[in-house]
Amino acid sequence: MSVETKAVSNIDSPRRSRPTKLLPTDRISISRQLDLLRAFGAAGEAGKPVLAKDAAKIVQMSESTPSLAVPFFVDVGLLSRGADGFVPSAEVLSYKRSHAWAPDTAAHKLAPLLRSAWFASILTRLEFGPLEESAAIKDLADAVAAGPEYRKNLEMLIEYLTASGLVEKDGSVLRPGRAKDMTAQPAEESAPANGRPPAPSRSAVATGFVQAPTEGTVRFHGTVAVDMAEFGSWRPERIAAFFAGMAQVLAAKADIERQNGE
Repeated sequence: MSVETKAVSNIDSPRRSRPTKLLPTDRISISRQLDLLRAFGAAGEAGKPVLAKDAAKIVQMSESTPSLAVPFFVDVGLLSRGADGFVPSAEVLSYKRSHAWAPDTAAHKLAPLLRSAWFASILTRLEFGPLEESAAIKDLADAVAAGPEYRKNLEMLIEYLTASGLVEKDGSVLRPGRAKDMTAQPAEESAPANGRPPAPSRSAVATGFVQAPTEGTVRFHGTVAVDMAEFGSWRPERIAAFFAGMAQVLAAKADIERQNGE
C-alpha cells in the first residue's frame, strides 16, 4: 500500500528539469542586477579581475548574493572568468561610465552585446509587428526547453532587453526599442580642448581605398577603425564575420581594378 502511494506521488510531482541555457536569477530585481554589473565595471575599470565579494561590497549586497547573478553574466559575455576573479566587458565599462551622465539610458550601452545573445531572437519577430509578452516568453521557453516554473526567469530576459533599449514595453505589448548599435564609431569626433587633432591610436585597425576621380565613375572611400580593447571582447563568430566582410570588400575592389586594366 505504501509503495503504490509513493509511486503516485512521484507522478504528481515530476522532477524539475533544467533549461538548456542559463537564465538570470529571479531572486534579485533587474535594477539590483544592473547595479551589481555596474559595480564590476567600477572595480574592474583598471583592467584587473574583480572578486564577486568586492563588487558586492560596493552595492551593499551580501557576499553570497552575486553567486546568483554572475553565472548569467558570464554566459552572456557581460563578464569573463579569469584566474583571480571576473573581468567586465567593454560594454559593461561603457555602461558604468555612461551612468554618471545619463542613468536612465546608460544600460543602452549593453545593447550591442545583448543583441547577439540567444534570447534576442525575439527581435526578429518584432520586426514584423508588436508581440504580446506572453507569446515572447513562450517562444523563449520553447527555445531552451524551460517549464512554466521558469516563467519569472524568462520574464527577466525581457527586462534585460527592455533596460538595454532593444525592446519597448507598452503594457503587455512588446515593440522594437530605439537603442542603436554602439559598436559603430561616430563619423566625426569632437575636437580636443587644445585644438589639435587626436593622435592615431596604435591599437586600431584601419584601412582606406582611394581612387583618383574619373569622369563617369563612382568613387568609394572606406575606413574601418576598431579599438583593440573592444576587439578583444568580441566573440569568435563576430570576429569571423568582420574579417569575412573585409575579404569581400577587397575581392570586389580587385575585380574592379582588373576590369579597368583590361
